[in-house]
Amino acid sequence: MKRFKITLLILLLLYVDTMILEAERYQKKFDSGKIVVIENKKYSRCFVSTDADYYDVNHEIVALEGFFSYFNGNEKPIGADISIDSDFRRGDVIAAEVTTIPEVNRVRSVLRDEKGGEVSRNQFFRVNDRWVGFLGIPSYIRRGDYKLDISGWDETRHFIFTRKVTVGGKAFPLDVIKLNETLTSLRERDDRRIREETQKLLSIIRSFDSNAVFAYSGFVFPVRGRITGHFGDRRRYIYSDGAVQSSIHNGIDIAVQIGTEVHACADGRVVLAEKRILTGKSVIIEHFPGVFSLYYHLNSIRIKAGDMVKKGEIIGYSGMSGLATGPHLHWEIRVSGVAVDPEPFLEGKVIDKNIFISSIGTQNISGTEGR
Repeated sequence: MKRFKITLLILLLLYVDTMILEAERYQKKFDSGKIVVIENKKYSRCFVSTDADYYDVNHEIVALEGFFSYFNGNEKPIGADISIDSDFRRGDVIAAEVTTIPEVNRVRSVLRDEKGGEVSRNQFFRVNDRWVGFLGIPSYIRRGDYKLDISGWDETRHFIFTRKVTVGGKAFPLDVIKLNETLTSLRERDDRRIREETQKLLSIIRSFDSNAVFAYSGFVFPVRGRITGHFGDRRRYIYSDGAVQSSIHNGIDIAVQIGTEVHACADGRVVLAEKRILTGKSVIIEHFPGVFSLYYHLNSIRIKAGDMVKKGEIIGYSGMSGLATGPHLHWEIRVSGVAVDPEPFLEGKVIDKNIFISSIGTQNISGTEGR
C-alpha cells in the first residue's frame, strides 16, 4: 500500500496575522488554504485547504473533498497532519495516523458509499503524540469509489478530512460444501442459545477499549498447515435434504491434525474462551482497540478469558468441534466487527511497528470510547 501525507499546520501561524481583517477578507488565500466565514449553529468560520472541493451555499460549507477545520472567531482552527493508506481491495484495512495542533479529544473514521450510506466506522486511539485508527473494508461491497471521512473534535472545534478512495477488485472463488444430516441439522437449528452466543460474540468484536494496545511486535500464523479455505470465499452449502444456502467465509481454514498446537497470532488479551454450538471450542483475543483474532473448532482450550498472551504462546489444540467437516483451525481477524483479510497483518502492511516502539514499556496510551 502506498502512503501519502497532508500537512496543514502552517495555517495556525498564518491565522494569527489575519485576525484583524474584516469578515469579508477571510476569503484571502494562504499557501495552505483560506478562511471562509460561515453561518452555522455551532461555528462561524471554516479553514479550507487549498486543494479542497466544496460548495458554499448561503454561507454554509458543503464539503466534498479536502480538509475543513470549523471554529469560531476568537479561536484558532485545528491543524492536522494526516497519513493514510491508499490502493485498497475488498477485505483490506485502511490504516491512518493523525497528529493535530492543538490536541483534540476524539477522532473517528467512516467509509461511505456513493449515496452517503455508512459502510463501516471505527474510533481512533492515542499512541503517544498521535492518533491511530484501523477501518475495515467489508469483502461483500461492490468495487468502485467510496468516500473516506476522518473527523476530530475538541470541546468547541471540529475538523473533517474527506477523500475519495477506490476499492479495487478481488476475486473470491466459490466453494461448494455438502453437509450430512448432523451438520445440516446444526446449520438449520433454531436455538435460543445460538442467538445468545451470536449476540455475545457481536458485542465483543464491536467493542472498543482505547487502552487495549498490545500487539507491538506484529502478527504471525497461529498454526502451519494446508490452507483449505481462504478469506472471502463464497460458500454454497448443500444440505442433506437438497436445500441450498449461501454464505461468505470470513477467515482462513488451515487443515491440521487433531491436537496440533494453536498459537496466539499476536500479543493480546483473551476476551472469550468457551465452547459454542456452531464454532465449537472457541477463543477470541483482543490486540488493539477494535481489533480481534478468532480461533474456532478447537479440540481443547488452554487459556481463559482475562489472560494476557504473547505472540506464539499456545492457546489450545486444534480439532473439529462445532460445525466442521474435518479437522482444521478456522482463524479470522475482525476490525470493529468487520471481517478482514488476515494476510496483510502477517505481511506488516497494516501495523507500522515504528508507531509503537516508543510506547513499549511505557504504555503512554489514552483514547476515545467506542460506540
